[in-house]
Amino acid sequence: MNALLALFLAAPLAYPPAPRGNVVDHYAGHEVPAPYRWMEDLDSPAVKQWVEAEDALTFSYLKTIPERDRIRERILIIERMIQGPFLLAHGFSILDIYAAMFTRWSLEPDWKLANLPKLTALAEAVSQRSAIAPVWQRHFKES
Repeated sequence: MNALLALFLAAPLAYPPAPRGNVVDHYAGHEVPAPYRWMEDLDSPAVKQWVEAEDALTFSYLKTIPERDRIRERILIIERMIQGPFLLAHGFSILDIYAAMFTRWSLEPDWKLANLPKLTALAEAVSQRSAIAPVWQRHFKES
């Protein structure tokens, strides 16, 4: 590893501040502070702004990872393997769920749209399956 990269990786990241609120819950006669309750409102402007700041920090770091291009190339191999609505000719399998997860990893949305149309369509098909939809919705609110 070259010295510049080692220095960068050793430097602390400047995370966006997460303000603490004054919410306190009461359980069985005990006060339980919930200073980050405000973050539960995913539609609030404050939460969206905080998430955008976190994303900016995350992507600025991820762009420095030398293996990133190798990871992208591996995902592109999966993209090229998709011939129909699912990875395997006989139909839906656990492999489709696994492949769909790649669309939820930290890839820039523009790159994903430009380079992974089949994988994105596969993820959409997986997310619509009745047994998977509730779990997918809970974990991946936005596509």
